[in-house]
Amino acid sequence: MKNKVLFIISLLCLLLISSCANINNNTNNEDINNEIIIDNNIDNDIIIDGVIDEDISDENITNGNIEEDNSNIVPEVDYRGKLVNLAYSQVGIYEGKDAKGNYNNIQKYGAWYGNNGQPWCAMFVSWNWHHAGLSHDLLLKYQGCYTGKEWCEKKGIFKYKKNYTPITGDIVFFLSNGASHTGIVAYCDGTYIYTIEGNRSNKVGIWRIKLNNKTITGYAVPNYPASSTLEDFSWIKEKQQNGKYLWTHVTSGDSTI
Repeated sequence: MKNKVLFIISLLCLLLISSCANINNNTNNEDINNEIIIDNNIDNDIIIDGVIDEDISDENITNGNIEEDNSNIVPEVDYRGKLVNLAYSQVGIYEGKDAKGNYNNIQKYGAWYGNNGQPWCAMFVSWNWHHAGLSHDLLLKYQGCYTGKEWCEKKGIFKYKKNYTPITGDIVFFLSNGASHTGIVAYCDGTYIYTIEGNRSNKVGIWRIKLNNKTITGYAVPNYPASSTLEDFSWIKEKQQNGKYLWTHVTSGDSTI
């Protein structure tokens, strides 16, 4: 009888030891599984100095510093300056001549507009406006100077000369004292405007004109796209190294208009 009791006690002890071993193995497996799950959670994260950050996936990291991605930001454009620079690049272009050597209003601005062989000062302004990347919703594509001025008045962007001092990129209209002409203001020094015009003396040129010139009626002041900068064109009035000026002075009674 005593031997049976000892046998049963021994058997119970073996069963208890076996059960404890299984519990320990299961605990270790659960810890391993949990570690694997944690690893899976950080596959798509970026780790910097041991810190997981899920919110910087769209940024660049350089030398440990986070830099924003600005590749899609459109740079600001000074369209007033762009227009004047383009017009300046056209200086020196003359209209064509016929078989007798007479100027005939044939030039690329009229060809672009679709009415070549006609007075082309307004078509010159429109050509530059278009090729500077500006919308004709901001300035009419015009051939007739009076038409252009009337459109600007209706849009509320026309300023009469006695009430306004022009700036770079404004459009000047000469519609007084018998004139019918238009051009681009490159610069104003408070006494003169320096303009780039087509079809004055049969060419594209730079002209210096007093603000109170009796042929000037006023200026279109288009609503250019916003820009915090405005290029300085004051150099256009200065004497060049060869002792000459870029501009030709226009008197109030200039008959070439």
